[in-house]
Amino acid sequence: MVSITHVGQPYLFTVPPPRDARPDAAADQAAPDVLTSLYPAAKSSLDQLLATELSAIPNSQRERDGIRVGATVAQLLTGLRAADGSAATPPPLYRRHPAR
Repeated sequence: MVSITHVGQPYLFTVPPPRDARPDAAADQAAPDVLTSLYPAAKSSLDQLLATELSAIPNSQRERDGIRVGATVAQLLTGLRAADGSAATPPPLYRRHPAR
């Protein structure tokens, strides 16, 4: 969203957006793209959530431009983070203690 609104500090970079790109569409697209790269098994659920979120935004060139910005940001971010350990398999959320 920072790439479009210019409000706040960008995390690592900005993407030059089309003039009227919708920031909500960009955020809606970027989030599941990044999450799918980390959790591929959740792709179907994330795609459904994305469709629900995008259905609330009027279908327009502004929406499509925002989607394109969000997808670009997600692709660049996951590419930059590919070798920093962020893609490592996390440990289980909890461990069962063996019976005593």
